[in-house]
Amino acid sequence: MKKLEIEFEQVVKQYKNTIYTVCFMFSKDSREVNDLFQDVLVNLWKGFDTFKGESNIGTWIWRVSLNTCISSDRKKKIVSVPLIMGIDLFEDRDEDTTQIKMLYNRISRLKHFDRAIVLLWLENFSYEEIAAIVACPYKTACAHKKKCLTTRKYMGMEEYIDTIELKQMKEQIAILNSKLDAEVVVNEKLLRKVIKNKVSGMNRYVGIMNSLALLLIPFYIWACPYLGISWWFCSVFCLFLFIAVMHGYFTHKRLRTNDLMSEDLLVVARKLMEIKSRYSIWRKFSIPFIIILLCWLFIELQLAGNSNIIIFCVSLIFSFREGYKQYHMMQRKLDEIQQEIDEIMKE
Repeated sequence: MKKLEIEFEQVVKQYKNTIYTVCFMFSKDSREVNDLFQDVLVNLWKGFDTFKGESNIGTWIWRVSLNTCISSDRKKKIVSVPLIMGIDLFEDRDEDTTQIKMLYNRISRLKHFDRAIVLLWLENFSYEEIAAIVACPYKTACAHKKKCLTTRKYMGMEEYIDTIELKQMKEQIAILNSKLDAEVVVNEKLLRKVIKNKVSGMNRYVGIMNSLALLLIPFYIWACPYLGISWWFCSVFCLFLFIAVMHGYFTHKRLRTNDLMSEDLLVVARKLMEIKSRYSIWRKFSIPFIIILLCWLFIELQLAGNSNIIIFCVSLIFSFREGYKQYHMMQRKLDEIQQEIDEIMKE
């Protein structure tokens, strides 16, 4: 079974352009593209072990992709296959995507059957191949292609489409294929395991540092009066430590490792970005506050004149240093997650 899964993944990677192009042209938004992509993969997988090579596998993939997108029930629950495409043509804003969207706007106005024929024609299939894929007579394929591409009535206008515009459509489908060539099909299970391991390490480190910070609070409550430091400073500093602990706890609370194997990857990505943003905001608040605390401590030390004050200073500096290290460790871990994802996508 493992060998069959590997072969299937290789076939999907080889024909990813075909599958994604069909799904894109039969969708209204990014979510629908992803749902249809999964739906097509499920149907391909169902027939993959019984596919005997009686026809060209590329032709078979076109047939399954088109039939799935034409007949798909968009309201049903999508069964997932752990392969995804890391691209969003509805959200991208580059020049190539603008050309692709022009092609999409032309084709998406057609009826589903006509849409299938135009797509196949743009991919340079012969009329015989088009007829075989969509399971219609040869003359029907010719008639529908002519109807769709000789007048704009079927694309929202009445005038004739000239050869220049047909050539432009061919160029746009070539741009789409070129853009998809640069994308890869990612094994989602592997991607989730990478994220889970990194997040698990982050959460474990935060838990350890929060525990140490909580243990330091009673130590400072005891040490401040002993060293002659005011209760005001002790209270403010312990409150700052407590807020830092709560910040770390609530920042990581929603990102539970057990959910990472099943939760939507887009949701996971948003949570990771939210964590990074919260740590950045915390840094902007904490650094000025720490500077104020250090200045306050300097004044307190001048007033106290206690020979044991050095012990308190060392522990305080250690606390600040560990907090600073924690911030940079979090940022580095988040960057490593992104790098791991990028590395997988290059494979």
